[in-house]
Amino acid sequence: MVPGFVQLGLIALLFQLTIIGGFYGYLRYRHPVADSSTRRRVMKVLAGGACLLAIGQAAALGALGSLMVTPLLSFEQALFIQDAGLFLTLVGYIVVFAGFVLHSRASVS
Repeated sequence: MVPGFVQLGLIALLFQLTIIGGFYGYLRYRHPVADSSTRRRVMKVLAGGACLLAIGQAAALGALGSLMVTPLLSFEQALFIQDAGLFLTLVGYIVVFAGFVLHSRASVS
């Protein structure tokens, strides 16, 4: 059984990924990129960033959620994993932002 805040956090994570995908779909529809290699690179950067932020948030939620179910980790270890997950999430958001910047620069030229 997973604690409620972990379930709510995973729903929020899915909502964030849906927003990122929807925004990219809108940009792709309104401002298409003619070059297929640039389009592929933008897609890889966005997908990589989305994977990083999903893994980071899931790790951060799971570390503290595991303390409530079965304490496999000590409190200090769980906090370290949570901090590492939040850092990975931050890196993921930066990569997603970089993907949107790549798309906007490619669609202008």
